[in-house]
Amino acid sequence: MKATTGAAMLATIGLLALPACVHDNGDGASDRPTTGETDESTETFDDLRGTNATEILDVTGEAAVSLPQFGGGGVAQSAGVGVAGDSSVSTSFDGTDLTVTISREDGSALTLNSGSDSSEGSETVDSPIAGHGAQSWVLFEPTADGMSVAIATVTANEDDAADYLSVGHWMHIAVDVAEFSFTGAEIGAFVDGPELMAPPANLPAGGTASYYGPASGAYSDLHGTDTGVVPGSTEGGIFDSTVELAADFADNTISGCVGCRDGVALFGELYDADTGESTEVMFEDSGYRLHLDPTSLVSDVTFLGEDMRLEHPDISIASTEGAWGGRFSSIADSVGDPRLVAGTFGAEATSAGGSEGAFLGSFVGTKE
Repeated sequence: MKATTGAAMLATIGLLALPACVHDNGDGASDRPTTGETDESTETFDDLRGTNATEILDVTGEAAVSLPQFGGGGVAQSAGVGVAGDSSVSTSFDGTDLTVTISREDGSALTLNSGSDSSEGSETVDSPIAGHGAQSWVLFEPTADGMSVAIATVTANEDDAADYLSVGHWMHIAVDVAEFSFTGAEIGAFVDGPELMAPPANLPAGGTASYYGPASGAYSDLHGTDTGVVPGSTEGGIFDSTVELAADFADNTISGCVGCRDGVALFGELYDADTGESTEVMFEDSGYRLHLDPTSLVSDVTFLGEDMRLEHPDISIASTEGAWGGRFSSIADSVGDPRLVAGTFGAEATSAGGSEGAFLGSFVGTKE
């Protein structure tokens, strides 16, 4: 259940090449541009994204260190005070289309639907859950002040669409339509589904369990003097990895790592500080590792950790912090352990050479 489909998707996902400028006619209707205007607007939005990459890094870093919030059926982690809350992200799935509803910082709601004319068609991907099928979408929604986009994946029971789990991350880029200038960004990651709703399965009284599965999200970098890239250059896109988790039910703790088993792949764009030009970058294994330090489980099978570390073998990390959290499945496996665990995570770091980076994403680990 990987969130990336390779370089071909980079023009429409990650941190973000937006397809259109939307003008509000004042009656709630959107004046969508023609194909030629769309191409021009896409380039302009790309320019805005590259020019304002440090602001996008800031908002990604803010989300990365914010504590995940638990809703009725999942976990969300977002930037902006008041964005992440019990109703910050909710989803529904009818067996064909996914709907993602997001509460924005200003209190308004964004609704992205896979059946929208603005969204990309689905791609069939592998599901980590036996008996489930999975598909992934790039969801778009033009708004009066910019564009919202999400990468979302659903894994659903092939015999019962109501038994599903959705994971993903989203971003809204806002513009001043009159001036066509960047005015801000919001970003978040989520996992949601009936399987994570109450009543939860009781945690075992003792023993241990290992979980493993996909982890993915968005990243953003500002290069300093220690990465081999022109200092001041910025980079952003999506990452694809796996998570491994160790639950100790006797000690009431859980810990893990993103990337330690299979590496962290990056798919993004680099904006050269000298030339202002952008180039596509892809790393099968970037060297980054995100450590989820031990945190305590609570009685309602949730957990919340404020200790998370980003490391790289070739970069001296001067400071790093982050947050992660999640929830165990309400469905037990054959030996009585929760069959999966899912949640969100984020970490940011500053290097000795002045580089800055932030990662934000979601994970699903099934019992090994």
